Amino acid sequence: REQAVAKLMKTVGVTITTRTEELDSDGAVEESSEMVKRQPLGGSPEPVEPKDKMSGFGTPFARTKRADYDITQSPEGKDGSRLRIAFKPKKKSEKLSFGEAIVDAATGDIISMKLTPSKMPKHVDHMTFDIDYGEVTSRGRLMSRVTVEGSGGFLFFTKRFRAVSKFTEYDLAGVGK
Repeated sequence: REQAVAKLMKTVGVTITTRTEELDSDGAVEESSEMVKRQPLGGSPEPVEPKDKMSGFGTPFARTKRADYDITQSPEGKDGSRLRIAFKPKKKSEKLSFGEAIVDAATGDIISMKLTPSKMPKHVDHMTFDIDYGEVTSRGRLMSRVTVEGSGGFLFFTKRFRAVSKFTEYDLAGVGK
């Protein structure tokens, strides 16, 4: 199901508002910036930015990735309508992650997911991704918010950062089934 949603995300129209913050050692914002992009229906966001080393960073839900992970699941909540799926990679890699997802037991839709790379990129000490799939559509749940937090640096220079992206104004008109 995640693969279908990922494919859909490449073709829907959506507005993505991202606020990036540099934080001091107490977590207070030192600098911030905000960017709004509109991804047109059937196209990629403008402006297109180059892929970085984290492209391809993923979850165990793709068929091609499942063998790379140990996965456990347990009921979430009293009524059993949700599952908590925890995953950890069998080996460390910048393209594999530790984490957990809350999944709708009836549909298989991801409701939320928390991830951290099993191997950090160079000069990154810590990084977490918190993803909410709060946009409920006829095609399934789509991302509504992604929060990335982390810290890293070089020698004595360490910085903390946070980026929050909100996905709004989805347009699924004309998107094939």
